[in-house]
Amino acid sequence: QNSNTFTGVRNATVKNVKIAGSSKVMTQITKATASLNENVLPTISNATITAGDKITLTFSESITSVKGHDFLVKAGTATVSLSADTPAVITCSNDQKVVITLASPLTAAELAEVITVAPSSTTANFEVKDSAHNVLATFAPITVVKP
Repeated sequence: QNSNTFTGVRNATVKNVKIAGSSKVMTQITKATASLNENVLPTISNATITAGDKITLTFSESITSVKGHDFLVKAGTATVSLSADTPAVITCSNDQKVVITLASPLTAAELAEVITVAPSSTTANFEVKDSAHNVLATFAPITVVKP
């Protein structure tokens, strides 16, 4: 996990191997191929209020799958309701952004609080994935940048 940024076939050649303390080199050359899959978990780079009722999350890489209620938004200690229709959708041509739509615009009182985004603990099968099917790394609540 988090060790390979490459997807595809890699070639490896093993040669000139010596036994410890020996000066003799093996004569056989071994060649092998391995098919690797990228395994770096996506992370959230930042969260920003982009409209009165929208919070945009920017990820470290392209996201290809997100469920509607994967995220929990709070203003202080109070939970902010998400839109019932499309609470979280992938946007942008590079797919590194997910927009969370709130049920209504944030009020002045809510904006006076610290706004945070966290993974929803009530969502079964949390599903924020990148193109290699790596699931979003667990994260602590992140503070949303206000306009």
